[in-house]
Amino acid sequence: MHLNKFVLMFSIGFLAACAQSSITAEKNPPPLSIEERQKIKDRVYRQLIATYRYHKSGTQDREVIIWRLRKFVFSLEPLEFSKTKEDIQKLEDQTGFLALMEQAQAWRKGLENSPAEKIYQIAGEIRRQINTIPYTLRFGGSRWDGLYIYKSSLADYLLELAGNKGHARAKTEFMQIIEYDAARTHLEHDMKTSRKAKARKQHKLSMISNLANQNYLPAQFDLFHRYKDGRKVSVNLAASHYWGKRAFYNGADIKKDIEAVAKHLTPPEKLLIQKWEDTKKYPPIVLMK
Repeated sequence: MHLNKFVLMFSIGFLAACAQSSITAEKNPPPLSIEERQKIKDRVYRQLIATYRYHKSGTQDREVIIWRLRKFVFSLEPLEFSKTKEDIQKLEDQTGFLALMEQAQAWRKGLENSPAEKIYQIAGEIRRQINTIPYTLRFGGSRWDGLYIYKSSLADYLLELAGNKGHARAKTEFMQIIEYDAARTHLEHDMKTSRKAKARKQHKLSMISNLANQNYLPAQFDLFHRYKDGRKVSVNLAASHYWGKRAFYNGADIKKDIEAVAKHLTPPEKLLIQKWEDTKKYPPIVLMK
């Protein structure tokens, strides 16, 4: 009797030890070889573009990491994002990052289950946040640069999602984004190639100007700085002020920039701006020779 009791207790203890060993093994997977670890890091880098590395090193703050992951949870297929999460689970010191990935997945799921109007409103709010980032900080490798890039991409994804759910205005704005990005990208490329016909370059500029007249804010913002700085067009402070003013009334946080341009306007330029506003005709745009 005592022997049977001893055997039973031993068996229970042995099974419990095995179970505990199994749990420990799950929590602590076998160590990776140097080659395996590097392959995983390469895959993670390809999918998340250094986000995990920035998180570990602390070179980007938490807010930027969160917006990067929110962007990637939309730009990657759900299966790709999940596989990347599985890869990161195999690496050390990943608990905090995995939690952020799971939050991003939950954020996407919540939006996908939301009505189109709510998604459209969130996209608009993100756009307004972007417009508060000063132009000079958008392309300098700072945290503002990262926030601008990832929030801008995410707002585009949300507009597309709202449009796919039947939101008419979101569909229109998303098509404007595609047209503007295509015109701007092709213009920058064509300007580097002297063989490209001038008419083609002029057409791209005209497309940007037409989109700005349709009240597309990024195009208005583009023309404000393009005319002020003389990028591909001659410096034209009257045209810069005109588009800057329209961008301001459209939500851009550039009041001080517009006021700075206004200080240098001549009386004839002020009359020209008034004429454009009165006749509802926007400044003709001409490619710099």
